Amino acid sequence: MDAHERNEARLAANAASKDFAENDGLPWGQDEIDLLLTWDRSDDELTEMAMILGRTREACRQRFYAELRGEVTITERTTVTERTVTYRYSNWDPEDVSPWYT
Repeated sequence: MDAHERNEARLAANAASKDFAENDGLPWGQDEIDLLLTWDRSDDELTEMAMILGRTREACRQRFYAELRGEVTITERTTVTERTVTYRYSNWDPEDVSPWYT
């Protein structure tokens, strides 16, 4: 299987995972992140992990590698607009971020 076919298969598997992704787009809890970090990086376990967490496969894959890189994610939910804003500061402590950036 070449790279294009692998990518097509990955996209198809992710699309199928949207059927059970009831937490898609919602903020991640620390318990979810802790469970995700036990992923053995196999394709089969990624599908199972996504089902358990109610997330898409790609959301799980992206969050796993973001956690390994040490990215800090701050999620803010506003009640007026009902939208989620996520700020990512790679390897920065949110306490050290200048108010100018927020």
